[in-house]
Amino acid sequence: MRGGSLRAAADRGIRAPACAIVATVVASERYERDVRRALKDLRDSGEAERLARVKPIFLTYIGHVPVALREELWEWYADRHVEGDPRFGDVMGLAVHLSGIIDIYDRAYDERRSPLDEDEWDLVHSLTNEGSPDMPMDTLEYVMQILMDRGRLG
Repeated sequence: MRGGSLRAAADRGIRAPACAIVATVVASERYERDVRRALKDLRDSGEAERLARVKPIFLTYIGHVPVALREELWEWYADRHVEGDPRFGDVMGLAVHLSGIIDIYDRAYDERRSPLDEDEWDLVHSLTNEGSPDMPMDTLEYVMQILMDRGRLG
């Protein structure tokens, strides 16, 4: 298809190869899909087993940030879930909430999709400061810009 776009080709009745059609899916959407699949087999399992299944999936999807930051994020959210924080509901509710964190550190955050509460922003700010020396510069700049936009940096 030299000299034309896929849309122009389609207008002329030419079908694009399947590899040319790409849907944009952010990491958090893949993460939620993977968690749903993992939990599907554990419907009759206890909460601890379900949490244990979600943790490595979360850590994989946020694997590009420092290990200590990943672990602290998981522990903070898992502790609140276990304590019965109503924001998280069941394990899938916790996983969906964690997708916002994945988006922040994947430079794809959309507040309409995954709004965070004040204590969560405090956590992001604190852990980003702690992990900044080991964080990729593009990720650090993105997170700091989000924090600045929310008045978290002064």
